[in-house]
Amino acid sequence: MGRKLPMHKAISEAISHEMEKNDSIFVMGEDIGVYGGIFGATTGLLEKFLD
Repeated sequence: MGRKLPMHKAISEAISHEMEKNDSIFVMGEDIGVYGGIFGATTGLLEKFLD
């Protein structure tokens, strides 16, 4: 059986995983950078992938 994660953590891990595999993927929207999105699903991605 897989791990149990809160939805925002699962989304964050999935986005991060795909961005690591493919450098043409990007995330676009309001408050997703510094604020980590409304539910925190993009928290840490800015620091991890900022060029």
